[in-house]
Amino acid sequence: GLASDASFISVVENVNECRTEVTEAVNSQIKIVKETMEVQEEILGKCFNEERRVDDRLELLHKELKPLLKRKRALQSEIRDDVTKLISRRHSLMDLLDKQKGLWEDLKAIYDNVVKAKRAKQALEEMHRIAIVDAKDLGEKNAKIIVAKGSKSQREKKKVEVSTSRFTRSKKSKEVKVVETIILSSDTSDSDSTDEDYAEFLKTYDPQESYPRVSSSGEEDGFQRTVESKMKPPEPSKTELDSDE
Repeated sequence: GLASDASFISVVENVNECRTEVTEAVNSQIKIVKETMEVQEEILGKCFNEERRVDDRLELLHKELKPLLKRKRALQSEIRDDVTKLISRRHSLMDLLDKQKGLWEDLKAIYDNVVKAKRAKQALEEMHRIAIVDAKDLGEKNAKIIVAKGSKSQREKKKVEVSTSRFTRSKKSKEVKVVETIILSSDTSDSDSTDEDYAEFLKTYDPQESYPRVSSSGEEDGFQRTVESKMKPPEPSKTELDSDE
């Protein structure tokens, strides 16, 4: 019976030891859990405090956000207006570019007209210069013609005066007068005759053929016709008429 009691006693002792060990282990685990809970409580408290600070900050941010939101709406409306203005200005710019293109074409046409006008002006100036030169030449020619006509008329007047003064002389001098009047008439018909022509005429002149005849009134017909022909102004030539025109 003692052997069986001894084994039972040993089992009971082992159970007590196991219970003690388990109790110690559980106690140590409980202690660890308590410590962990304390740490978690501290962390949780910190989290609550941080949450409170975040809430306070959030409230401040909401208060600051209200004017910012208003400013945001104002900026959005301004941006919308600016975009609308920009679009309208872009349309205006496109219209201006189209107008500029048309104006460039008009300017090109105007420039071509200016070039043509300059060329026409140069041509007119050249024509004006030529006309001035021609007018000067024509004026000089007309002056020469007028001077020639004046000198010619003066010579004719002097010749008529000489012929009329010699009319009162004797019949002996009438022969010489007839010669002079014939020479004068030849001078008026051809103003370009020279002294050589005059000498040639004197060589070939026959006074018997050109002697004046006396009419019933006692005047010499040939001499009167000669004087009348000298009194008539000479007819202008074709070249003089063209130059006068």
